[in-house]
Amino acid sequence: MDDSSTAVHVVTGKGGTGKSTVAGALALSLAAGGGRVLLLEVERRPSVAATLGLSRLPDSPEKVATAEGGGEVFACSLDAEVVLEDYMSTNVSSSLAVGAARRFGVTEFATAIAPGLRDVLLSGYVVAEARRGDWKAVVVDAPPTGRIARFLDVTRALGELATTGPIHRQARDTAAFLRSDAVQVHMVTLAEPLPVRESIESLDELREVGLPLGSVVVNKILDDDLCAAALSVDRDAVAGVVPALLGGAG
Repeated sequence: MDDSSTAVHVVTGKGGTGKSTVAGALALSLAAGGGRVLLLEVERRPSVAATLGLSRLPDSPEKVATAEGGGEVFACSLDAEVVLEDYMSTNVSSSLAVGAARRFGVTEFATAIAPGLRDVLLSGYVVAEARRGDWKAVVVDAPPTGRIARFLDVTRALGELATTGPIHRQARDTAAFLRSDAVQVHMVTLAEPLPVRESIESLDELREVGLPLGSVVVNKILDDDLCAAALSVDRDAVAGVVPALLGGAG
């Protein structure tokens, strides 16, 4: 990992597995003992805010929690409209194009001209924050399993963008960073057949596009004394995740 780059922890999982709760807990854990951790939410959902006892996250990084040992968690919810408009205002020279985007809706305009642009710019924002050097770590409450590979596989989006210019360079640089050892993609699942199956499929997809895998978090496991029989069934379901993480699932 480049010494100037901050570690990035991307947290994904099937909807309902508690990935946002895990993302918030991970941010607090990483901040324990000191340092500043940035928690980013990329789909404008309220789940991670609720985890931190907030009604909503701010639109730009603000302190939202203090961890044990004095560390701080800053957080924000990325608005694709704002990120896209900022990018166009800075990098698009045609006032007609910028005007059209504002008139018809920035996200709709960008999706029409390049379907992968939204994800390129949002993931690019994550990478830019990691490279600023202001944070001990960056944690991303990322899209769920059905969308995570497309969100992170910026290389795929390169084919939808111009072959030269600032957006192509940003996409290329972002793709390289997301495949570096600065990044870990963590999978949150439940000890149930459907979430386990989706996790295995998503891990295979992430591995196929060369994205670095981190940990599998099995959420909502019961204590033995509460429900030993159910836990035994749960452990059987979880067993399928292990070969997938290690590369053995087909």
